[in-house]
Amino acid sequence: MPQLKPFQREDVDYIKAHGLRVLVASAPGTGKTCIAIRAVAETYKTSLPAVVVCPASVIRHWGREIHRWAPGVNALIINDSSATIPRLPQPTILIISWTLLDVRWGDLIKAGIQTVIADEAHYAKNPTSLRSQALYHLSQRARGLLLLTGTPIINTQQELAVLNMLLRTENPPMIRRLLEDVAPEVPPKKRSYLYTDLPFFFAKQYNKAENDFEDWLRKEKEKLVGEGMAEAEVERVLAAEALAKVGYLRRLAGVGKVQAASLWIAKAVRLGEPVVVFCEHQAVLRALEKRLRKQRIRYIIVEGKTPSKKRQEAVDAFQRHDYPVFIGTKA
Repeated sequence: MPQLKPFQREDVDYIKAHGLRVLVASAPGTGKTCIAIRAVAETYKTSLPAVVVCPASVIRHWGREIHRWAPGVNALIINDSSATIPRLPQPTILIISWTLLDVRWGDLIKAGIQTVIADEAHYAKNPTSLRSQALYHLSQRARGLLLLTGTPIINTQQELAVLNMLLRTENPPMIRRLLEDVAPEVPPKKRSYLYTDLPFFFAKQYNKAENDFEDWLRKEKEKLVGEGMAEAEVERVLAAEALAKVGYLRRLAGVGKVQAASLWIAKAVRLGEPVVVFCEHQAVLRALEKRLRKQRIRYIIVEGKTPSKKRQEAVDAFQRHDYPVFIGTKA
């Protein structure tokens, strides 16, 4: 079993000293996963069985990390909305996605869960959502609750208040470490921007769509106000149309940038650099695939329809340098 770094050892001891009810708000890369697993493993008599609630894309990663940091603990993935949870061998950590939590939390309570580990706990920032309510009901019946998030506050202070509510205190024990504090050898991120003009065909389409939309919006507003609709109501009705149009313009601009992006990717690959590409729209993803095939550049993709097992295999293949380019969507 690998050794914890000194600061991670301190974090595990802190978690244990506070009864495994802690908000772990450290930055990505500081080892939130390993300290949560070790804290549970070292207190297994009272903390297991446990459940990890995490994004679907990292379910298998959690299973692997459990085997790595707690080799004597069973990792059991729940990937079905109705299958019976089998009798749990001791000691066991269940792993379930946020998507399934709202339909399985009752079954988890029946399974005798003692500790809840909520990975990316900010997913529960909306107290009225089903998954937030499911986490609340489950955590109130568990002894331990570890909330893991690198972003405890994304938009408003209220989001932190929701996490505090789950821990049943306005000032919960918290661990907050920054990567530059614990790993100064890691260089800071650098951001650079590559400006490119849209090819003539796409620029013409984009400008026409933008200008036509502005003209339509102005005429539609004048018409609706003239028909007696309140201006506030007009704004509300047109907002949906505006969002749809903005989405279309973004997609059009994205496809128009594929040629420049593929040339930049090819240059990086020739220099021996691995490349990670994120796409928002399927049209952009498919256009990029086509360009990379023409350039004979090997790539691997993770998108919404990729099964969770295949997702982890794709990540592993990229990290082994089997593929120089990894392409992902918001999934």
